[in-house]
Amino acid sequence: METITNKPCVQCGFCCKKTPCGYGKWNAEKHQCEYLISLQKGANFEIFGCEKYSEIVKDPNSVVSPAFGAGCCMSLCNTDRDNNFRAVVNGNANLSRVIDAGVPK
Repeated sequence: METITNKPCVQCGFCCKKTPCGYGKWNAEKHQCEYLISLQKGANFEIFGCEKYSEIVKDPNSVVSPAFGAGCCMSLCNTDRDNNFRAVVNGNANLSRVIDAGVPK
């Protein structure tokens, strides 16, 4: 059996900018989940988090969804992700779950 791996999550907010999870709420004005918050912003990157993270992880049903930090399945043409990854690799951004794999140059 072949193992399939995702690229590491770099908290670019892409998922939450496309659709909210079951715990989220869509903000039509911002075109993203209401609970998506900026944690760190630099010249060429922005690290996002979930305002409801602490509440969500207490729910045993949240093990599968949302998949916090499980990896990125939408890395192609995702410039926000590329910018965050470069910032992490260069030491300009801080993430707790970044794995040294698939580093964009």
